Amino acid sequence: MASLLKELPSMTTILSVYASLSGLSMLIRTILNEMIPRDRWQAVENETFRAVEVYLPTKVGPSTKSLLL
Repeated sequence: MASLLKELPSMTTILSVYASLSGLSMLIRTILNEMIPRDRWQAVENETFRAVEVYLPTKVGPSTKSLLL
């Protein structure tokens, strides 16, 4: 058991690694947010919405005022 305690890193080392990884993750998140614009995040939903906009008028008559989905 004593040899196991000697092999553990110190609390300072653990906190230093944690801080470095946290900083790296924030940097990566910031870079990705700059490279991928916010309007591209919902690209699949927008494509689906546009497809429904084209498809529904062919199936629903002009007298329909609202549609419950």
